Amino acid sequence: MSQVEHDGSSVLALAKSVEFDLILLDVMLPGLDGLELCRRLRAAHILSPVLMITARDTVDNKVEGLDSGADDYIVKPIAIRELLARIRALLRRGVSAPAVLCVADLKLDPAARQASRGGKTITLSATEYALLEYLMRNAGRVLTRSMIMEHVWHYDFDGNDNVLDVYIGYLRSKIDRNQSPPPRHTAQNNANAVLQTAVRKIQGDYTDAQKDKENSGWLDDSNELTQQNLALVVVDAQGRVTPKTPGKVPNWPRSDKDQWRIRTVRLGSDTVVIGYYWEKTELMLRLQALMLLALSLALFLAAMFGAWILVGRTLSPIYGLSMQADTASADNLRIHLETPSEDTEIVHLVGTLNALMGRLAGAISARERFYAAASHELRTPIQTLTGYLELALMRERNSADYRAALEEAFSQSERLASLVQALLLLNQLEATPVREKEIVDINDSFYRWIAELIQLAKSRGLRFTVRPSEAVFIQSTASHLDILVRNLLENAVKYAERDSEIQVCIAVSPKGTCLNIFNKCQPLPEWDEAKLFEPFYRPDVSHNSVTGGNGLGLAICRAVAAANGWNLSLKQEGDGVSARVIFMRHDHPD
Repeated sequence: MSQVEHDGSSVLALAKSVEFDLILLDVMLPGLDGLELCRRLRAAHILSPVLMITARDTVDNKVEGLDSGADDYIVKPIAIRELLARIRALLRRGVSAPAVLCVADLKLDPAARQASRGGKTITLSATEYALLEYLMRNAGRVLTRSMIMEHVWHYDFDGNDNVLDVYIGYLRSKIDRNQSPPPRHTAQNNANAVLQTAVRKIQGDYTDAQKDKENSGWLDDSNELTQQNLALVVVDAQGRVTPKTPGKVPNWPRSDKDQWRIRTVRLGSDTVVIGYYWEKTELMLRLQALMLLALSLALFLAAMFGAWILVGRTLSPIYGLSMQADTASADNLRIHLETPSEDTEIVHLVGTLNALMGRLAGAISARERFYAAASHELRTPIQTLTGYLELALMRERNSADYRAALEEAFSQSERLASLVQALLLLNQLEATPVREKEIVDINDSFYRWIAELIQLAKSRGLRFTVRPSEAVFIQSTASHLDILVRNLLENAVKYAERDSEIQVCIAVSPKGTCLNIFNKCQPLPEWDEAKLFEPFYRPDVSHNSVTGGNGLGLAICRAVAAANGWNLSLKQEGDGVSARVIFMRHDHPD
């Protein structure tokens, strides 16, 4: 049995009353979006596998979806066989509650989706949990990066993605947090080094004495050993102990409570015992550490107090302003900063920041709309293309069915190619400055494109009324002028009411040349000239099937005008819309 719901709230209510084997979830749901819905499902301990389907394809989008609690994440366009395979894989996993996993003092409860170490709970995201569970289930096994990436993220590792390294770092940080560090033996290491040096020296002195055939007196000089806090004892063959250094010496035989670091050397029939009273050194190091800590704390407190005085007396207006600005982010730039001081500099700074954030908010909003629209426009023909081809190949068909599928695939391929070409042109216009220009006549380009569009205009009952001017020359590339004129005339023909008139006027003045194109159409209830120039913006989406196009015409016109220094504007006048371009006039050379 399957159930289809069209809003997030209904899905949440249904999932609380019915136990589903699998939930297919779109991100863009009305009411409650897919990400928040998934979080609420997991918070309600609903463990049904969730397969998230969306057009959002960045790494951040995937991480956010998996962290919200999804078990799998698939990006449109979707191959039907891959979708079915992923559904079968999720259904094989089931939702049974496995036993608690333990590795040393680290525990993981798959049923409660909780991890702890030493009795302390560790808070993990969904992806961190999946990674830790996979590692603990395979404790003692060698796991390759490809195996981990395939299991946790469900995609092949190509050798360049560092997402695994990032999440391993997250896990290490959280697992080791608030854990006691291993003991450090600085004093013991220092004592061992000194003892090892003393052993080598004594062995060398004994060898030299043997060469000189003097087997006595080589241990009489103990001043050097005493200066290094070493004590020396010689044990002869009969077990008699003879101290060779003044003061305190180690006990022999040794006891468990002996506070010496010991090295023994066998020299002939005697055993030389070298001791280092290391606790004295360790105590000194601890005192030094405490003194350094106290000094650092005192300096830190003094610096904090001085900074507090400085900020409180001289920088409080800036501090107040920064507190307001802290609320701004890429998602919330539409805030208005209040002036914390009447100082002229502060007032000017606040005004500048408010204007800057306003411009940034507008730019970010436009960019987000562009990305969303471009993704939709590109994915639609791709999805249609792959869908038709996949359906055609799923079983044997007759030649007519294959031809119909190929014709539709060809149509969508042409649409996709046109859209990509328009996007490349738009990017080239915005990124590449115009370098080589020539002197061109506006009338040549204008009349040429009217001739190209005259048949389309007649099919819609449209008439051109032209008020020409004498030859008008401007400085531009011929291709840029053609792009501008063609797109403006095409828009006028497509959006003009049937059996109406398109008025074209070219006027010359000392300030420049003005091209004005007016077409009669239904007025827009909410006129926003800036949005009309945005890529893929369509004020009436239902009209697309009639007019066609890819939504980039006016955006390309604006890019052409900006690249050449022309002034392009749209204005709603009475019962229609006029597009106006003002060119800088250039006299043709004789």
